[in-house]
Amino acid sequence: MRISRIYHPEDLILEKTITLNEEKSHYLIHVLRHRIGDEVILFHQRGVEFFGKITSVEGKKKPVVQLSLYAEKIKNTESKLAVTLVQALAKNDKMDFIVQKAVELGVHEIFPVLTEFSDVKFNAERMVNKQQHWQNIAISAAEQSERTHVPTVHGPLKIIECLPKLNSEPIFCLHPHSPATSLIKQLNTENAIKKATLLVGPEGGFSPKEISLFEQAHCHFVTLGPRILRTETAAIVMQCILQHHFGDIH
Repeated sequence: MRISRIYHPEDLILEKTITLNEEKSHYLIHVLRHRIGDEVILFHQRGVEFFGKITSVEGKKKPVVQLSLYAEKIKNTESKLAVTLVQALAKNDKMDFIVQKAVELGVHEIFPVLTEFSDVKFNAERMVNKQQHWQNIAISAAEQSERTHVPTVHGPLKIIECLPKLNSEPIFCLHPHSPATSLIKQLNTENAIKKATLLVGPEGGFSPKEISLFEQAHCHFVTLGPRILRTETAAIVMQCILQHHFGDIH
């Protein structure tokens, strides 16, 4: 039987008792139907899993769970390639899907961005709520995929505000509407890399002004073949190709 994995936002110390928050307590007791004595794995960003047993459950409708940590184990499931995904905001639940799959594929961090052709508009308050929503999706995906690092999902920015924050090279920009090198051919010309950034545009692509900005930032313009992929498909395909070449997908 697979042991449930839970991300804990605070440092974990062996032989200590941990109190889970209301959300995680509810998940363990009411969703997964765990009981006192059951084993649970906790992790917190350090490449280590901690094994604990549920020692106390207080309350029924809103349970509070306590676990005693009794063992730890080094777990290395992180890719040697740190990928930053700069993703144009997508409509409806597409952005949720992109975040979830990017985390499963080993992404290091995600920048959701507003572009000229983005068909998504948020006010400031909704942006904050959305960022937390996506971060929670990243946590759940890390728990499910047995990662010990939860990627940061940054708050939405305009693309012009995001570019100065990028410090990983090379930067690959998906740009199917003009002559560009295929991503695979471009990767074949690269020496072994440890960091990379992927720029994926909205359904309508990047604007000429944005392309000019990317040229000034010395981006590599790449394609994924003769067919135009949806933004959520392109984000996944680009990561798979990159992780296959320089990461840990094989």
